[in-house]
Amino acid sequence: MLPTVPGRLSGMVRERLPVAALRPEDVHIHGTYFANRFPMNTSTSLRRFLGRILLVFAVFPAMTASGQGNTAPAPHIPYDLDSVITRYTSLVDPARIQDAMESMEQMGTRFALAPNRRQVARWIRDQFVSYGYYNARLDSFYLSYTFRNQSYQQWQYNVIATLTGYQRPDSVYVMGAHYDSVVSAPDDPFAEAPGADDNASGVAAALEVARILKAEGYQPRYTIQFMAYGAEELGLHGSRYQAARAAPRGETVAMMLNNDMISHTDRSPQQWAIQLQYYDGSDHVTNLAREITSRYTDLQHVLSNSVVRYSDSQAYYEQGYPAIFFYEDRRTPFYHTPRDVVDNTNPEYAAQVTRISMGMLVQQNGYGDPDYISTRVPLLAGGSQARIHAYGQNLYLSLGSDLPDRQLQVYDAIGRLVLEQELGPGSDHQLGFPVNPGVYIVRVAGGVEHLVRKVVVQ
Repeated sequence: MLPTVPGRLSGMVRERLPVAALRPEDVHIHGTYFANRFPMNTSTSLRRFLGRILLVFAVFPAMTASGQGNTAPAPHIPYDLDSVITRYTSLVDPARIQDAMESMEQMGTRFALAPNRRQVARWIRDQFVSYGYYNARLDSFYLSYTFRNQSYQQWQYNVIATLTGYQRPDSVYVMGAHYDSVVSAPDDPFAEAPGADDNASGVAAALEVARILKAEGYQPRYTIQFMAYGAEELGLHGSRYQAARAAPRGETVAMMLNNDMISHTDRSPQQWAIQLQYYDGSDHVTNLAREITSRYTDLQHVLSNSVVRYSDSQAYYEQGYPAIFFYEDRRTPFYHTPRDVVDNTNPEYAAQVTRISMGMLVQQNGYGDPDYISTRVPLLAGGSQARIHAYGQNLYLSLGSDLPDRQLQVYDAIGRLVLEQELGPGSDHQLGFPVNPGVYIVRVAGGVEHLVRKVVVQ
């Protein structure tokens, strides 16, 4: 029995379709199958063309080895996803982090009760908008608070920017940080509270990850929300308000990543470390953070839960959501003082910490393209593993075995052969892909056995 592939185009193709080896004649045969799904008053040539297009957008992980097809379980981090994570983490720019921190420091104060609190929130929102997050908005909540024997009743503001998921938009990954600052008595937070490390650094991290994902056109499987919280220094008010609203909105928070004080270190780069402040019941998040830190940063990591109650991730933990809190290993000596300025921070260190959140989000949300398919399946004889994917203008093949007489064929969306060549010796190949951006079918053949993949060239 031939392996089957489910139809993916709702309302047009609902059957499970038999898929054999893709040869030029297969493109015609299966294209005709799809074409017959169009109304008969559509011209024959147009139905045939549209049928071939639909064929391409069906799923094509088919393999015929002795008449059987199998799908191997994906590893924790697929090999080709590793290159995607490496690329995105490498894009984190210390200079941009420093620029954002300096801009927030230059506001003079970001104290939650100060008159400029809405102006601060709007500045953060406008940064998201400038990156292309036109849905960025303020979410206001009312706060009654007594500070130094004086009562205040005020509106406070959270900032939210959303990158909507294409697969499960109701499952949300939150990357958050508080933007308010404070100084301890006898200093006056209404007058001066620069808060570069605490916590312009965390907001800058969220802005930088958001900027990169939007600039690269990244499309996550699940929704990513970037949040900047108000009134954290007065008792986690902004994050508690936001975390409590997730469930009534029909959202499930899959993971909350909190960056709070991530820019101070007094050690040499070889000794840089980050505290992974962990929560009970969030072991999978902690383990992922450890893995990403080890593989994609120059940091060592230290596990601790000594201060988990004192930052915004605690609010999500209280609602039952998995969370983690990234916190500098050597707390700044300028904590809650007017000397918490950018000159006393290290943007390079902050960029390393920012890479952890970037790596975790990409690892959990995939390649960033809903049409990007790269799975591992048995290829040829012996059950060896194979991968085929396109990235940019390169085609990557890792065939798991080194068999002779293998041939590569690439077809475009209407079944034309656009590339054909013999594969040289070796199991791993990186080939220039001299084709225009688009969707292609790649076939690797060896003897009577072969592998077919859809790839997207961007």
